[in-house]
Amino acid sequence: MKRIGLIAYSNNSGLGTIAANFRKHLPLDSQLVIRHPIKGTHNIDIPHTFGDIEATEDQLNEYLATCKPEVVIVLETPFNFEFFKILYDRGVRVVLIPMIDSIAVEKFRPYEEYIDLVLNLTTIGQKLYSERWSNSNIFGVLIPYPIDTDYFCPSDTEVEYMFAHSEGWGGAGFRKGTDLIFTAFQQLCHMSKDKPTMWLHGQPGEVRHSQLRKGVTTTQQEDLFESIDLYRKGKIYVAPSRREGLGLPILEAMACGLPVITTDAPPMNEWFPKDYPLLVKVRNQTDLPYGDIPMYTPDTFDLMQKMKYAYENLEEMEQIGKANRIIIQKKFSWDVLRNTYLEFLNR
Repeated sequence: MKRIGLIAYSNNSGLGTIAANFRKHLPLDSQLVIRHPIKGTHNIDIPHTFGDIEATEDQLNEYLATCKPEVVIVLETPFNFEFFKILYDRGVRVVLIPMIDSIAVEKFRPYEEYIDLVLNLTTIGQKLYSERWSNSNIFGVLIPYPIDTDYFCPSDTEVEYMFAHSEGWGGAGFRKGTDLIFTAFQQLCHMSKDKPTMWLHGQPGEVRHSQLRKGVTTTQQEDLFESIDLYRKGKIYVAPSRREGLGLPILEAMACGLPVITTDAPPMNEWFPKDYPLLVKVRNQTDLPYGDIPMYTPDTFDLMQKMKYAYENLEEMEQIGKANRIIIQKKFSWDVLRNTYLEFLNR
């Protein structure tokens, strides 16, 4: 078994959560922790050193001298691109895990000779790298991000609300489609004889952001003690994201046995069968100057229709939730994928 290191955040962002789960489920020996000015910090229980938000070469060299990894996973952060050559020159095998919504494939091209493996977590990511690096010697592999299905599991207690949604961490509300949900929810309330309910996991300082929140119960970040609490509040999880690198809450909600309403665009729609009835149509899309996927705009009326359908067909939603959990257990769990990760990391 090789000594495996990690360069990544350690905070309450999606990337920080991925890093924490890698530490929990893979035999990592060390981490170069990239400090983030916001979003909190996780405890690190393996040997580690620290780097700034744009870490320096001296900080990388300190990490290599202290922890001596043989393989380093670079989980995409705002890192110093020169790290690739330094790792290569030191004889360290480099495994890049890119996020397609952040840094474009072309940004990595000048450093491709120093990267041993590109490990993509999504089908769309693997497609992009396969097409654009088709003439490269870099080996790319699709290994989906695994979910801890022992931790993320169905609740045996009655939930209080019909719908649930999280704005994400640190200003992600627009990208997560929170504004679209408020509009669709208000339309649904006007159309319904009784009053549907919604719980929102809000960001500090933004809970009174809009009158559209009327009728929505809001809980701030610090009011939740565990990640799974996000999926213990509602019967139906709503995630009409405009853009995702992975879409972690979608997978976690599925593992918890919830029906998930989400955007019919990659990677949000990758985890579901083609006839899944809760995918929201995209009205338009806009290219952005960073990353490799556009900003999708889900259709608000179709979102409301999907919420209405779910609200009026709860028995079917229960069956969809059970089917979602089975999908995660059979295809996207650590039990299924852990050995595949180890096989490629230890080559």
